[in-house]
This record gives sequence, C-alpha cells and structure tokens, in this order.
Amino acid sequence: MDSPKFPLYMCDHTKNTECPKTSCKYNPDAKFGECTNTAKKEFARLDENGEPIVAYTNMAEVMAEFNALEHTSSGLIDD
Repeated sequence: MDSPKFPLYMCDHTKNTECPKTSCKYNPDAKFGECTNTAKKEFARLDENGEPIVAYTNMAEVMAEFNALEHTSSGLIDD
C-alpha cells in the first residue's frame, strides 16, 4: 500500500481537472462527498497572499481530526 503524499492542500475543485470528483464535497452526485483536499500543489486553493493553503502536513494531523469528528458525532465530545 502506498503511503499518502504530504502535504495535503485545500483543493480548488475548479482547477483540479485530474480528479474524477467521486468523493468531492462540491459534487452533488458524489456518494461520499467529503473530500476537500489534494496532494497536487497546482490544484490548491490560494490564500490572500497567493500561497497554497495547506490542510495537513502529516498523517497524525489527519487522524487527530478524524478521531475528533468521530467522537463528536458519537456524542463523546460536546459540539
């Protein structure tokens, strides 16, 4: 299994022509429309200074957010 590429950037779905958008948050037909990230810098959303916005720098950050969301939705953490 290949390891994920980091950093992951916030995706600008209008620039990302390579993605099939099967899990894209902005695709109303996506079965699991949750994806907002890309590993490709050229498809990143830009901040006010024109720099790519980094969503995650490593897998630990991804897992921490996933765990926080899982616990919040399960009622273990107050919203």
